Amino acid sequence: MALIATTDGPAEWLEREFPEHCCQWHSTGVLRGIELLLVHQTQVDLPLLHRLPDLKGVIRLGVGYDKVDLNACLQRGVSVTNLPGYCTEEVALSTLAFVMDWVRGHGELEANLKVDPARWQNHLLARVRGLKDVRVGVIGAGRIGSKVMQLAATLGFQICAYDPHVSVPEGRVDRLETLLQTADVVSLHVPLQAETAGLIDAAFISQMKDDALLINTARGGLLGDVNALLDGIRHRGMSACFDVLPEEPDIAQSPLFQHWLQGTYAGRLRITPHNAFHSAQSAEQLLADARQELVHFLQNGTFVSPIL
Repeated sequence: MALIATTDGPAEWLEREFPEHCCQWHSTGVLRGIELLLVHQTQVDLPLLHRLPDLKGVIRLGVGYDKVDLNACLQRGVSVTNLPGYCTEEVALSTLAFVMDWVRGHGELEANLKVDPARWQNHLLARVRGLKDVRVGVIGAGRIGSKVMQLAATLGFQICAYDPHVSVPEGRVDRLETLLQTADVVSLHVPLQAETAGLIDAAFISQMKDDALLINTARGGLLGDVNALLDGIRHRGMSACFDVLPEEPDIAQSPLFQHWLQGTYAGRLRITPHNAFHSAQSAEQLLADARQELVHFLQNGTFVSPIL
């Protein structure tokens, strides 16, 4: 009988849903018999795989799978899948919340009022504008990126997108530089891979418009040059909203976090604690999607939607 374990996932749920297959995870030693493994933040690499000689499949409990060494899994003949559909709406709504907050200047207005109550009903924040005058640019037009575009267009924003890998029905631009130079809001929705790691570098920032907003609800590792970003915020009136940081979970080491904590940039730097994906509904959907993949693998020996 195939055994299922989880390193850092919902062990009680697994035991309840698959009592005949569930087995306890141990952090050391060789674990024989485990054929399916559910992981959340655990790094799946060769040392881990060596401890699981009977492993056949890995389910990453989330959208991104940068913590899974696909080459190592390929060498071992281990199939891998992720759960990309459970939080599409949540991340898209979190992104739009950042956009709306920035368009109406709520962060800056609140920060300025705290410093000087005489600024009550002060209308000097020049960049506050209406929706039709704002162009939202999406980098990565997959499930989440396309949902952001749909919601933004429905609200009345101008939209554009850059994605060399998928078809973009509306607002497609063929060069990343074109999007950066013309968008008022730049929002990233790409996986963390070799081609995207450190994407936000000095050249990226230099091509963005003055006074533009940069949003990252994807992966912290997309930020390659934090000093270039801080320089854009400090000297060019740019704003940034990040739900993910390169240093997480050790966020105290993050320069962005420290500036946010100190309120350095008066509401133009917003940080949320990697919660863009979260809701009661998305948590339920995550488990439902995981169950579907487990059942399919137990019955057929394959995942519904394998990455590998």
